[in-house]
Parts: sequence; structure tokens; C-alpha cells
Amino acid sequence: MRMGLRLPGTLSARIIIGFMVLVVTFGGISLSTVLNLEELNRAIRIIHSGYLQLALVSRDLDTKQDSLRSYLREEMGEESSARWAVNSLSTILPIARGIAREVPAATSKKKDARKSAIL
Repeated sequence: MRMGLRLPGTLSARIIIGFMVLVVTFGGISLSTVLNLEELNRAIRIIHSGYLQLALVSRDLDTKQDSLRSYLREEMGEESSARWAVNSLSTILPIARGIAREVPAATSKKKDARKSAIL
């Protein structure tokens, strides 16, 4: 006597079993694809909401920093008096600090708006 799995002997039963195996395999592959697409969708949302906004803000900061450097090179490089340079910097620094405070506030406002839009 042989032990093991016995397949039905009729042709129609074998065809039905083969079809069921094919359906189960297709369902598993479909489920795997849906789960992978959902994970990809989450990653795209994170990139869009976080990293893209961060890149835009950092580009603005870079532009402002370059303009400040060029101003300091042009205006401060020609100054003969250290006192005049100190007075000029004392007027520029509060403006620069105000700009630096605006950036985190602007990013937090954008983040809050994005969270409410997603929900």
C-alpha cells in the first residue's frame, strides 16, 4: 500500500483542482501587489509633505543667505570705519533674525494645512 496524497482519478476533478490552484495563486499575487502599492503610496505622501517642502524652504534660505553675503561683501568691504560697519550690522541683524523666525513659523503653518488637507 502506498501512503500519500491521492488525486482524484477523473479528468474533470483534476481540471477543477488545477483551476482552484490557479485562482488561489492569482489572489495571492494580487494581494501582494495591492499591499506594495499601498506602501509606495505612503512613501510618496511622506516625500511630498515633508521632504519637498523642506527643499523649497531651504532653497529660499539659500537665496536669502547669498543675497546677505553679497550685500556684506559689497557694502562692508569698502567701509573704512569699524564703527560704521558695527552700526550697519546692528540694523541688519534684527531684520535677519526676523527672517530666521519666519521660516519655522511658515513651515509649521504649511505642515498644519497639509495635515488638515490629508485628513
